[in-house]
Amino acid sequence: MMLNGVEFVELASQGGQARWFEQLLVALGFEKTHRHRSKDVALYRQGRINFIVNCEPDSFARQHYEKHGTAVCALGLGTAALPVLVERCRQHHCAFYETGIQPGELEIPAIRTIWDGLLYLVDTAPGQPHFHEVDFEALPGAGTGLEGPQGFGLTRIDHITQAVAPAEFEAQISFCQVLFDLVANPEYDLHDSKGIVHSRSLFNADHSVQLPVNTSADPDTSTSRFRQRFSGSGVQHIALQCNDIFSVARHLNPHNILPVPPEYYARLQAEFGLDEALLARLDAFNILYDQNGDGRFFHIYTRHINGLFFEIVQREHYSGFGERNADTRLAVQEQEYQKMKALLLA
Repeated sequence: MMLNGVEFVELASQGGQARWFEQLLVALGFEKTHRHRSKDVALYRQGRINFIVNCEPDSFARQHYEKHGTAVCALGLGTAALPVLVERCRQHHCAFYETGIQPGELEIPAIRTIWDGLLYLVDTAPGQPHFHEVDFEALPGAGTGLEGPQGFGLTRIDHITQAVAPAEFEAQISFCQVLFDLVANPEYDLHDSKGIVHSRSLFNADHSVQLPVNTSADPDTSTSRFRQRFSGSGVQHIALQCNDIFSVARHLNPHNILPVPPEYYARLQAEFGLDEALLARLDAFNILYDQNGDGRFFHIYTRHINGLFFEIVQREHYSGFGERNADTRLAVQEQEYQKMKALLLA
C-alpha cells in the first residue's frame, strides 16, 4: 500500500481571515498545540487530525493565499515507502517543490498538484519521527504523542474532496492512480439545482486515504461557483470522522452548521421507517442519514468559508459518502448562496 493516511492539511491565510479560520477550528473542537520553530505557522490537533495554519509571509502558502484567498494549499500524505514513491514521482516527471527548510528541520519531499497546491510525501516508516516532533515546538500543556487532544471526539480525516475543471477530471484521477495506487470507483452524478456534478472517489486499500473528485460543466453549480470564487481548482470540502456524532453535535455552535429542511426528515421516515426518537435527534442537530445493507451513515455539514466547508461523519459498516443526501445539501447551499448574493446586491 503506497499511502497509509493523511498526516496533515495545510491552510494558507493571513491576518483577520486567519484568526477567523482558527476560531472555526476551535469551534470544531481543535486545540492549538504547537508553533513552528522558525515560521509563522500554527498546528491545531484533535485525535489523529492535524491542521496547519500557515501565515508565513515568504512562503508558498502566501503565494497561494494571494491567488486563492484562505484555502487548503497543501496535503501531507503518509507513506511507509518514501524512497519508492519519490522515485516513482521522478519517473513520471512530477514537479518537485523546494521548500527552503532551515537547519534541523525535516526535509519532506513535495510535488505540485493539478489543483495548484502541494502534496507533501511524509515518511511514516517505523522509527521515523512524526513531523510535529521535529519542526514544531509544543505549547505549554500540549501533549507530545501521535494522538492530539480528544476535543469534541473527532478522530481522523475521513475524506477530502477536490473540485476540478472538466478538462482536469480524468487527469486528476489518473494522477492519483498511477502515483499512489489508489482505486477509483465508477463515475456517478450529483444533482445540483443548477446542473450536474460528476464525481469519482479514489481510495487506498484500507480507506485511510479517500479523495473524491468533482467536476461540472454547468457554470452555476456549487462546484463551478467554488472554482470561480477560488480562481481555479482546489480542495472544496474536508470530512472528519467521529464515533458518536450526537456527542459531537452537542458541542457545536448551530450558527456554524448548514440547516436541514424539515421535509428532509419526513422523506427519511417514509423511506427507512426510522424510530421516532432517532428521527427527532437527527432533526434537532441537522444530521443527515443514510443506510445500506447493515450499514448506517450519519453526517453534518458546516457553512463555508471562501467556498471551503467541513463535514462531520459517523460510519457504521458503511463505505459510501451519503450520495443520496447530496441533493439536499446542494439545495441548501444554493439557498444560502442566493441569500448572500441578495445581501451583497442590496
